[in-house]
Amino acid sequence: MAIPITKVWFSFSGRITRYDWWLKILVPYFAANFVAAFFDRLFGGFDDEAGAGLLQSVFGLALLWPLLAGHAKRCHDRGRTA
Repeated sequence: MAIPITKVWFSFSGRITRYDWWLKILVPYFAANFVAAFFDRLFGGFDDEAGAGLLQSVFGLALLWPLLAGHAKRCHDRGRTA
């Protein structure tokens, strides 16, 4: 049975498989970061000194909660507390 994406991203309880972790947590995170970096460079929002752009920073903060929720679920799956 597939876990809904909203439960994966916004809930810290439960467990997820490695497949769900890769497909629903890491792939969207890296894809959003890549797209944001592309648009930052395209529109001149990238700061070379900081190593990131405005869109990258916004997407990074917006996706922090789902990333932490996914890591907590993987910790639960491995028998650790999170």
